[in-house]
Amino acid sequence: MYDDEEELIELYFDITNGNYFGDLKNPYFYDLFLDIVVTKQKKIYVIDQDELQMAFDDNTITKEEYDRALDTADRLYHYLNENVDSIIEYCHQCLQEMNFDISNSIDYE
Repeated sequence: MYDDEEELIELYFDITNGNYFGDLKNPYFYDLFLDIVVTKQKKIYVIDQDELQMAFDDNTITKEEYDRALDTADRLYHYLNENVDSIIEYCHQCLQEMNFDISNSIDYE
């Protein structure tokens, strides 16, 4: 997430059980309730552990999905921690490319 001046507000990662792009007009994912946020100060937080636990407790997700969410979040947290500068730079490059494409009316269909 960036502000109008292309300054980073935060990076937000949903831990999912799959992302599907078969229909480019209607992509979707299966949320596993756990998320990771990287702030502009390069602080990394795993959030919504309570939502993950509630989803497991009320059988919205299975034990396998619960464990996968925790494992994925752990691996992503460590990866982000070791590579935060390059990831922030990469995301900023993607933003610039997307803004260029939009300003030049590139159609992705």
